[in-house]
Amino acid sequence: MTGKEYCAAIDKLGLTPEASCEFFEVHRTTEARWVNGNVPAAVAICLKIMITGGISVEQANKWLGRKARF
Repeated sequence: MTGKEYCAAIDKLGLTPEASCEFFEVHRTTEARWVNGNVPAAVAICLKIMITGGISVEQANKWLGRKARF
């Protein structure tokens, strides 16, 4: 996944970069690396599954036992 694809994916899910950090539990510098194209395969797969499967951030948080904070 390229940085542009990552940005498009989080946008499609309604996440800001800050909310993406919170969702994936990473620091802003990590997310900045993703924007530059160094997206881990697990993150890319997660985003693609969520988009393709119509899984919202809210639903994913429920499955993880987390309250949505964003």
